[in-house]
Amino acid sequence: MGQRYRDADLISALPYARGFDRELLICALGYSEGEGGEAELRRLFETENGHNRSAAVASLALRVGAASTPVLVQALHTTSAQLQESAARLLAKFGDASDSAELLGWVDRRLGRKNRSRTWDPTELPTGIIFAARHGQLSEVAAVITRRWSNLEDDEHEWLRTTWPGPFTDDGSPGNTPREGPLPAGLQGSIYQDLRGNARGEPLWGFEAIDEALTRARRRAARASASN
Repeated sequence: MGQRYRDADLISALPYARGFDRELLICALGYSEGEGGEAELRRLFETENGHNRSAAVASLALRVGAASTPVLVQALHTTSAQLQESAARLLAKFGDASDSAELLGWVDRRLGRKNRSRTWDPTELPTGIIFAARHGQLSEVAAVITRRWSNLEDDEHEWLRTTWPGPFTDDGSPGNTPREGPLPAGLQGSIYQDLRGNARGEPLWGFEAIDEALTRARRRAARASASN
């Protein structure tokens, strides 16, 4: 079944999208088909800022999966914490094993930063663990958690002991050699709900909002054409 949108329609409308509408149309490129969408998303990643840049990264990952890994790794090294977090979550879902050192390094930096509670992100730990589970690197991520244990929140300690008891010794201390066995289903709970399900399911803001944004951009384009 074809996608809901065509690349050419969205790309031609983007210059006329204003405010949040622009982000919505960039999001729509993750749910469109054609020959120009991937290249446009790569360009938008280089030229956009803020939420628009994050939308470009997410849409690219939806379209090309593991092939987006180099761009996602690049996003891990930007100055935007919001973009880093988005890229890390996408790497956990789509990234290939070539980014293992980059993703685990990012988790280590995030867990080890000073005054972490002021900018705490509850998805940091699940991101690292789910990535590690996909690529058979549970010992590696357990070593990161053990090294940064004193810097974690009390809620994170409790969440880890409840959700992933594998890394803990009999006395309750974290260790680097987790016991064998699958991760519990609870790891895919609400804390990580945005990474579950169909990769190309309905976008966060809904198709109706995107349709309205596309209509407004087309109207602006028509007015601009008529005035020339």
